[in-house]
Amino acid sequence: MKLAEYLSQSCIEVGVTAKDKADVLKRLAKLAKKSPSLAGCSEDDVYQGFSDRENLGTTGFGNGIAIPHFATDKVDQFQVGLLTVPGGVDFKSLDGKPTRLFVYIIAPDAKRNQHLGVLSNIARFLRQPEHVQALIAADSPEKLRDYIDTKRPKRDDVPLQMDHHLFTVIVQDEEKFPDVLDILTEIDDGYLSVLEANNAGKYLYNMPLFASFWTREQQGFNRIIMAVVPKSQTNRALQKLNVLIEGLPQHKGVMAMVQDLFFSIGSLDV
Repeated sequence: MKLAEYLSQSCIEVGVTAKDKADVLKRLAKLAKKSPSLAGCSEDDVYQGFSDRENLGTTGFGNGIAIPHFATDKVDQFQVGLLTVPGGVDFKSLDGKPTRLFVYIIAPDAKRNQHLGVLSNIARFLRQPEHVQALIAADSPEKLRDYIDTKRPKRDDVPLQMDHHLFTVIVQDEEKFPDVLDILTEIDDGYLSVLEANNAGKYLYNMPLFASFWTREQQGFNRIIMAVVPKSQTNRALQKLNVLIEGLPQHKGVMAMVQDLFFSIGSLDV
């Protein structure tokens, strides 16, 4: 979890009372300066960075949460800090409600793509109401940090599963589609899904450069079947698919691919 990875305990402040949005941003700037990673950035620079971002649109996305953030060329690593205002403050949030939890991000200007990933990861964590409630209720930076650490995924929590294969079968021969589907649906303890698809002709048809080469009639039939198959049944399924494909003129109209599936979770209804 990015929040646990980048959050510094020295940049956590809890139980604060704030007057308004400007007051919050000033407190965040002062809090951020506690980190040595902001040595090249003044408190005024940080405040201005937050303010400029807020002028583009509020980072208070509702439910009592805001994620003020900006990027600058004056830092070379991410810094994340956290401020709680249990009584709430008007932060011009999207839902118009008082904001009580602020998680800020200061990102290196050269890592904008990673900045989006960190922002998305933190927002996903904060979408769970129990996390927000626990963070606001924490009465010390240590307790707040401890709670976040308990939610960090453990490496041994997700065992790899090497006992399945992933079948991807692309079918352009409409007459053979039911046969392919029958082969893969008769597998015990397997899961599959059928995707409606189009061949390249449809997209080329819509490009002016290629329009004269393609017609709508040439788009044809196209389906993709994705199936999770136990390895114990892979050979049986492949034998049947092989017989079907070898019976096609020039082996054309159906393509089957099989890959090792090292992890899967969940199930699907047929």
